[in-house]
Amino acid sequence: MDALGNTVQTTGTTITASLAAGGATLGGTLTANTVSGVATFSNLVLTGTAGSYSLSFASTGLTGVASGRSRSAPGRPPRWPSCSSRAP
Repeated sequence: MDALGNTVQTTGTTITASLAAGGATLGGTLTANTVSGVATFSNLVLTGTAGSYSLSFASTGLTGVASGRSRSAPGRPPRWPSCSSRAP
């Protein structure tokens, strides 16, 4: 996003996901390329005990962003809202 909150319509920017908080392991495909300014992660897998977790997303030239915390429970995986980052 730019300084005014508009999606920057870039394609091909690599975004990397990582576990920002929580005692689990994040697996799956941890990188995604933007298409029209949006990176979609379709197979992230969180392995570990039930608890509270947060994800972070980063790319060269962009300000990183962390998701809000989400809780998981046995048989119920965590769900995160969309996250966006602003260009510096």
